[in-house]
Parts: sequence; structure tokens; C-alpha cells
Amino acid sequence: MFEIRLDDELITRADDWREAHVETIDYLLGDDSPTLKKLYQHYVLYTDEDLFYELASMTDKKITININFTVDIPVKVNQHILDD
Repeated sequence: MFEIRLDDELITRADDWREAHVETIDYLLGDDSPTLKKLYQHYVLYTDEDLFYELASMTDKKITININFTVDIPVKVNQHILDD
């Protein structure tokens, strides 16, 4: 499960990375559409990395992405800083 927070405020919690990003973009756009269909269609060709950069370009707030696993899952998460 993925959580996205902006300045430590929980914005979305989703089982899918892409879904979490699209829901957060929807939040930032302030769209009141009953579904996310148009956003999913708009971002269909975006890679996961593209979605993150799109999200980052829409806010000046600190973005926190939490990846939640149950305690019995042997997982290690690394972050690599890429040079521009």
C-alpha cells in the first residue's frame, strides 16, 4: 500500500503506485469529477517516473511517499538520488 502526504498531511492511500499518484494529482487540481476516468486517460502514456515529476511540478509542498508492508514481509527500500 502506498501513501502520499503533502507537508505530512495524508492525501491518499492506495494499493497501486499509479493510482496513488493520479488521486494526488486530482486532489491538487481540485477537480470535483465523480470519477478519475479523464485523468487516467490523460496520463495513460506517462511512466511512473513521469507521474511523480508531474506531481512534483504541481506543488511546493514536501512530498512524502510511504510504502506500507506487513511486518512479515522481508523488504528493503532504497532511495537513489539521480543527477540532472
